[in-house]
Amino acid sequence: MTTMIGAFVGLIISGMVLMISMIGTFVWLIIAFFASFAIIATTMYPFIDDEIAGMEIQKMIDKGYLNADYTIEELGGFCHTYYNVLWQEGLDYACFWFL
Repeated sequence: MTTMIGAFVGLIISGMVLMISMIGTFVWLIIAFFASFAIIATTMYPFIDDEIAGMEIQKMIDKGYLNADYTIEELGGFCHTYYNVLWQEGLDYACFWFL
């Protein structure tokens, strides 16, 4: 009887160790994903063309989408609300990269 209980306890402990190692692996995969995203985002920043973003923002002002004295919050609100609606306007730099 005690060997049966010992075997059962041994199976439970080995199962717990396996589960903990699987959870640890999953956590490290999530950390690696977000770290790689952060690295890609920070290395791509120097390639962002601020001049094009400025032209796109000026186009938004000319068409009446933004005021001339807009704030970053207003630009972000506009982009979050209308970017998918106005995709043909070509506001990629101002709405995606600049924010």
